Amino acid sequence: MKIKFKKCIGLVILLSVLVVPNIIYAASYSTSYSFKNSVSGSARSYSAGKINLSLSSTQNTTKGLYKPASSSFEVELYRQHVLYSTYIGNFYAPRDGSKSSGWTNMSVGNYFVRLSKIDDGCYINGTMKMTQ
Repeated sequence: MKIKFKKCIGLVILLSVLVVPNIIYAASYSTSYSFKNSVSGSARSYSAGKINLSLSSTQNTTKGLYKPASSSFEVELYRQHVLYSTYIGNFYAPRDGSKSSGWTNMSVGNYFVRLSKIDDGCYINGTMKMTQ
């Protein structure tokens, strides 16, 4: 009787490990970007709390052929759902320089960043780090 009980307990534990999805949340990720008008990153999983974003960018005017329409570009955060995305908020980052910002009280979920600017012919190149 004790052997059957132990086997049942072992089977329940094994099934719970296999059936219950294991979710691993990213503590941080880094990426590089290059865009002329806009670019969106991949959705990443984050736990509840604050999401921080740091960017470092340079602007390429293609040897002076293009004149920048502004000195900044927009950074937007979205939460990805199964069939749609929810806009969370935005800030503006310099085309040449660095900027850090963040969002507080975020719930567990998948989030992605969209970078955009006026299509003035200039390219923005840089690196981004998203942490929690």
